Formats: sequence, C-alpha cells, structure tokens
Amino acid sequence: MSGQLYHTPAEIVTQLMIDLGLADGPETTNGLTGWTVFPLQFREDPEQALQVKDTAGRLHGRSQITGEAGEHYGIQVLARSSQDVSTPYKKIKAVLAFFDTQVRRESVTLFDQDNFMNRTYRVNAITRTSTAVPAGNDGRRFFYSGNALASIELASSMLTGTGS
Repeated sequence: MSGQLYHTPAEIVTQLMIDLGLADGPETTNGLTGWTVFPLQFREDPEQALQVKDTAGRLHGRSQITGEAGEHYGIQVLARSSQDVSTPYKKIKAVLAFFDTQVRRESVTLFDQDNFMNRTYRVNAITRTSTAVPAGNDGRRFFYSGNALASIELASSMLTGTGS
C-alpha cells in the first residue's frame, strides 16, 4: 500500500514479529522464543538473533484521483546463530512460511517520538520474494536471509499523552 509511514517498514515488521511471538524484543529480559529481533541493525549479543532491514520495494501504478502511487515495501530478514549452519536456515524458513500463511491484516502500534503519539499500522500481508539465502559467516556465527514485500498502511493515529 502507499501513504505516509511515520516508522520504517523494518521497524513495523520487527514489532509485528514481537507481537506475533516469532521473536523477543531487544528489551525483553525473559526471552521465550530463543531469538531476539532487532530493527535495522544487529547488536553484538545475543549470538542467536534476527534483524529486519529495509530494501527496495515495488511501485504499482498510481491513483488517477489523488496521483498517489501504490507501494509494497521491501524488507529483508537475517538470522544468525553460532550453533551450526542449519539453525539460522531453519529459522528463516519458519519466518518466511509464517509471513506467507499467518499475516493477514495485522495491527501494529508504535510510539511516534516526533509527535508524541501512537501510530497504528495495518500490515495487510507479507509476501516472500526469495527462499532462504546463505549470507555467509563472520568467523563464529552463520547467517541466512530472506526477502519479502510488505503491504503496510497507516490505520490510525491516537494521542497518548496526558494532555495539558
């Protein structure tokens, strides 16, 4: 979809993955999934982690009424693990399969620091555009990645401040 997003697609999809239980957030202290997901860039720890990055999306014509172009946002998910090469491969396969089969008009809410309000997005679908792809290693950890297109639109904005 198109329209203004106040957060990057990677930030929105990262929160969606946390909300749906695919991974734990970076600030989670009692991780339940064994995987921590980070938007935009990895942290050094933990050894077993996911990263969601923004990539090239796809434009789909434009509205004759508003002139606005339709857009599906590109994302890449990377998995790393020091256990063995099959661990990040299996996780990327599971994440991509989950996107294909389970993401249907999901709501994601993030706080907009610039405007001091929550922004709620609707993730209509995430469609993979690749299979699991080996992404090398850094000498101690193995990496796999997968690419997808996300249909995301701003659903609503709600004030969350205490007001004055």
